[in-house]
Amino acid sequence: LYIKGSDIGILLSNLFDNAINATKKLKNNRRIEVKFVNTDGRLVLQFKNHYDGEIEFDKNDMPTSFKEGHGIGTASIASFVKKYNLNLDYEINNNVFIVSILF
Repeated sequence: LYIKGSDIGILLSNLFDNAINATKKLKNNRRIEVKFVNTDGRLVLQFKNHYDGEIEFDKNDMPTSFKEGHGIGTASIASFVKKYNLNLDYEINNNVFIVSILF
């Protein structure tokens, strides 16, 4: 699988921006965990971070924001996944937000 360097840069930038924005609101657990793992011969990129508040998902199971200027990073991540025919998963577990992309 060939991925343009600029595309992976935009992806990582958006993932980090979203995680940083969520964790900077916290007093504790201000940690972002990033993993690249080879699972059954496929690469998984995973971001985990704690958050405070509610996360709403749209009809496509994508996290959404109704604040003006928000949600652009999530749309960019979805566009990257679609462009390269990858799998994207969002999960919430005990106030930990998890984004996984299967290459």
